[in-house]
Amino acid sequence: MSWVAATAASLGASEAALKLILGQLLGYPLMLLYRRHLATLEPGLQHAFFFLSGLLTGHWVIGADVVHSLYAVLGTYLILTAAGGTLTSVIVSFVFNFGYLLVGYLYTESEGYDICWTMPHCVLCLRLIGLTFDCYDGERARRLGLAVLSKDQSKSYLPDQPSLLEMLSHSFFIGGYFVGPQFPMRKYRAFV
Repeated sequence: MSWVAATAASLGASEAALKLILGQLLGYPLMLLYRRHLATLEPGLQHAFFFLSGLLTGHWVIGADVVHSLYAVLGTYLILTAAGGTLTSVIVSFVFNFGYLLVGYLYTESEGYDICWTMPHCVLCLRLIGLTFDCYDGERARRLGLAVLSKDQSKSYLPDQPSLLEMLSHSFFIGGYFVGPQFPMRKYRAFV
C-alpha cells in the first residue's frame, strides 16, 4: 500500500481524491520554483517547464490516462493547422473535443462519482474549444478589422496560431489543469 493510499484510508477518503488535492497543492512549490528560477528565461523554456510539470503531475494524479489530454491537444492542434482560424475549425474542434469527452463519460460511467481522466478533460475540452474560437476571432480581426470583435473578443483574440508547445503548456499549466479556472491563451502568453 502506498503512503497516499494509507493516508487516504486513515482519513476515510479515497486515494484518488487525496491525490487530486495533493496534485493541486503541488502547484504552490512549482510556482515558487518558477518565480525564483525560471520566470526570466525565454518563453520556450517556460512553456516546456509548465508542460512537463503539469504532465508529470497529471500522470501522478490520474495515471496513464493523462494520454487522453495529449490526444485532445494534438487533435486540436492538427485541426488548427489544417483549417486555420476558420468557422470550420471552430465547428470541427467543438465536435472533436466535446465528442471525445462524451465518449469518455460513456466508457468511465459508474454508479458513484469517480475522479478519473474525464474530470480534467472537461476543463481541457472547454479550454481547447475556447482557443479555437480565439484563433477564429483573430482571423476575423485580420480580415475585417478589430471593429468586428466584441469587447470581450478583442481582449482574447489570437493574431497568430499558437505552437504545439504553447498549446501543451497552456493546457497542462498546473494552475488550471485539474479543475480550472479557464483563462485565454492571450492572457497566458502575457503571463509567460
